Amino acid sequence: MALLASSVAVASMAVTVAACGVTDASTGVEASTGVGQSEPELGALPRIGSYDDVVFPLDSYHLSPEQKVTLARADDIQVRDCMRRYGFDFDLPDRAVEPELENRVIGLIDKDSAASFGYKPAGFAEHSSRVREAKSEQTKWSPEMMGVLNGEGPSKVNGVEVPEGGCDAEARQHLARNTDGKPGDENFVIRLEKMSGEATEADSRLKKAFAKWSDCMAEAGFNYRDPWQANGDPAFAEEKASAREVATATADVKCRSKHDVNGIWVAVRTAYQNRLIEANAEALRQHESAVAEQLRKAADVLAANR
Repeated sequence: MALLASSVAVASMAVTVAACGVTDASTGVEASTGVGQSEPELGALPRIGSYDDVVFPLDSYHLSPEQKVTLARADDIQVRDCMRRYGFDFDLPDRAVEPELENRVIGLIDKDSAASFGYKPAGFAEHSSRVREAKSEQTKWSPEMMGVLNGEGPSKVNGVEVPEGGCDAEARQHLARNTDGKPGDENFVIRLEKMSGEATEADSRLKKAFAKWSDCMAEAGFNYRDPWQANGDPAFAEEKASAREVATATADVKCRSKHDVNGIWVAVRTAYQNRLIEANAEALRQHESAVAEQLRKAADVLAANR
């Protein structure tokens, strides 16, 4: 059972692009993009020696793994208590903090990892196994239970009125959480990150770096337009890296290093994120305040259910 998944999954967003910003068509919330401005200055390029060096300004607005589990556990309790009003009960899922995989926002950068695992993070196979195991152990809910959970069933069950949006919506309301892309929803930050990524990969300096990388890869016998095309090669879809994947990934890291692709990439993305943070300062303050309130409410729920 994945109760929280319905609450925090990244929804596809219809956006209208204008010179001044991007507006989420479903919420009316505008996030300024700085579209039309000149390319930002970079300053000295950072040295990217490990995944720990791949850090961006918007990272601090995300929930930590521990905070995600806190919200998930509180959400589970609120949903369970709501479902009990209608005669349904279930065991709370055993949620634990998952170790985070490397920050692959700019793809592969570590030569040792490339030589051992190709484009896959170390521990990828174990992570995939845990996900499969968790899915196999999920309790399947009856249609009646799902109707109460999401509010798409009868308006009354066992004589009790079902809240609009079901128990899932009621739990979010109790925790002051939203999933509509506004401040307080992690999707708001993700949307800003997406904007920064799109601007970064349209930047002339990164395009030049990609072109040099592509020429370098071709000299090594691998033909790709950019690092993402290599990283996403369908031939590398198996859980265990093939010899071809390892060879490609190893060449990728060497070509990145030769032309400082990683340093340029991080510098450009950082510059655009700083611009976005400045343009959306008030919305980000609202986001931090909303998240802090959610965590306070979640802590109260957990304390009351020890």
